[in-house]
Amino acid sequence: MDIGQTHLGGLISNSQQDEKVRYHVVGSRVKMACNVIRSLYGGSHRTKLIVNGYGQVILSSQPGVIYDNIKINHPLVKLLQDYVKKMDVVGDGATFFVTLVSELIQEAMDVVGKGMKGAYLGYMLREVHKEIEELASELRIKHEVDFEDRESISKVLKGVLKDSVLEKIVVEGISLCRSFSTENIRVCKVVCGSTEDSYVVQGMVFNRSPEGEVKHVTKGKTSIYNCPLDISRTELKGTVLMRTASELLSFSKEENKRIKETVESMNGDVVICSGKVDKIYLDFLNKKKKLVFRITSKYDLRRIRELVGGHILAALDPQTEDSMGFVEEVETFKEGNSEYTKFISGSKKVYTLVLKNSVQAVLDEQERMVQKALNVLSKNSKEGKIDLVDGAGRFEKKLSKIFLERSMGCKEGKNLVYKCIGKALGTFKTSDAEVYDAYNAKVKALKYSIEFISTLFETGDYLIGKPEAINIAPKSNQHWDEDH
Repeated sequence: MDIGQTHLGGLISNSQQDEKVRYHVVGSRVKMACNVIRSLYGGSHRTKLIVNGYGQVILSSQPGVIYDNIKINHPLVKLLQDYVKKMDVVGDGATFFVTLVSELIQEAMDVVGKGMKGAYLGYMLREVHKEIEELASELRIKHEVDFEDRESISKVLKGVLKDSVLEKIVVEGISLCRSFSTENIRVCKVVCGSTEDSYVVQGMVFNRSPEGEVKHVTKGKTSIYNCPLDISRTELKGTVLMRTASELLSFSKEENKRIKETVESMNGDVVICSGKVDKIYLDFLNKKKKLVFRITSKYDLRRIRELVGGHILAALDPQTEDSMGFVEEVETFKEGNSEYTKFISGSKKVYTLVLKNSVQAVLDEQERMVQKALNVLSKNSKEGKIDLVDGAGRFEKKLSKIFLERSMGCKEGKNLVYKCIGKALGTFKTSDAEVYDAYNAKVKALKYSIEFISTLFETGDYLIGKPEAINIAPKSNQHWDEDH
């Protein structure tokens, strides 16, 4: 008998009913945000096409990128976005996390509908949260990554990279480099051709050509400067007074003499700088048959220093033998209408994945996928060993059975929470595809999803602080009627 439908219903407080409505409204908001991502889970090859607030076209299947480029207002959805960023640190599992949150909200709402208070449900979820590691550890699979065996690398990456061509290139790069580090496996994007034309090259590739006439150097010394190859000028405006033509001529000669002395003090066959290259400097360097290369990024300057060795000088001072680096080969090659420069080191193994496609948005997404694949291996492996779980929904189904079995012998309240999680995991579809996922990423996604749902049901109010409006009124012309 439903008391709410009788005359006794007036004796019961409406607070519980109001609480259910509030959870339903908040849950529907979060589910709407989750539904944006749900279609991307599993073997789906779908992507989202986004035009962000700056008018940039972004093509992506990664939740972190999608949420960063759409407008989010609700505090809980912002919290969901923060959890997605935490999942990106692990490398993989963000889509699984968002999909699981959506399913858990639905099942948790059914538990609240049966009469359990939201705050108590949040407390019980946190109690179960402590047991996740213990329950999931039964399904762990030990795997050793062998750089000589490309199949062992491919086994880990199949579940991360859905593109077989991209997977083949990444596996080849890892096998040749014998490392998972993003510092040793670089990416160069070429806007021409198709993904099938992509390849792996030895060395570090930069998407620009040398500044001078020399384009190729073999077994040369390097000088690296974190400053421009330019004439030093005063910070404030200066005036030079010249009374005769001979004074002007001598001033120009002195300047050229100083530049020539500076160039002669550069002992390296390859001169790398981080700023503008003056034409007079370039002329003297061309006469000395030195290769001049300009790097605009401070991060790339650090990387090339690690590649060739030596020290980075902050000014155009003479270098000693100890402070100079060594490069095996520097060469220039052409792809499409652009020229690229490749630095090869004899001491450090660095390989570059040259990704080719005619669409810039596709190249950006492929670069993100490569970074994601390398992060999965580097963040979840230790001494070449990585823990895996069955993919394609099989891990979720097995874990669902464990939770449902646990619910049988538990006290009232906790059994509902076990059933809630078990049913949510049971909704994931399975397939026969031989795919594996990183154990650490799956466990983190499980923990974060339960933590997020706990926060949802434990939160009473949502307060949003708005910045004060800045009044930038246009200045009125006080003298608009001035007589001329």
